Amino acid sequence: MTPSRHTPEEDWEAWLDHRLKALPDRPAPASLAPRVLAAVAARARRPWYRQPWFAWPRLAQVLSLVLLSATLGSLTYALLHLGELAGGGTGAAPWRVWWAPIEALGTALALVFEAVELAARQVEGRVWVALGTLAALMYLTCVGVGTVLYRLVARPRREGRSHEKI
Repeated sequence: MTPSRHTPEEDWEAWLDHRLKALPDRPAPASLAPRVLAAVAARARRPWYRQPWFAWPRLAQVLSLVLLSATLGSLTYALLHLGELAGGGTGAAPWRVWWAPIEALGTALALVFEAVELAARQVEGRVWVALGTLAALMYLTCVGVGTVLYRLVARPRREGRSHEKI
């Protein structure tokens, strides 16, 4: 394979387009269409429980949703009322040890939210409006710069549009 005699001054887009269009079309293998059709048929023959949830029968969807809701509700209730469960004295002790770091994290987050709320009440409304306006202007600036960069750099050029040399 010999390297082509292409100089850097030439229009790369036109050169590449010409070279790619000169390549011969590759025919698809004869076995491609039967394999695709077989895969589609195999997917359609799957049992209902192997299909996406939205393709399940309506009764199965409702029952699975009720079962999931009941399971999550039971777990939530059990975690919230762990100390009140029967045998809460000694049987729940390992759970309390496991739950203690999570409870401490919840307490810390509640304190942080209280501090943020207190700080927010100390600031005047004009400052919040100014900060919101500043954030909106920064967002719009990012969108504008991104749009300009996309149009100038990243967007593929259309057919027939030549690249101007400076």
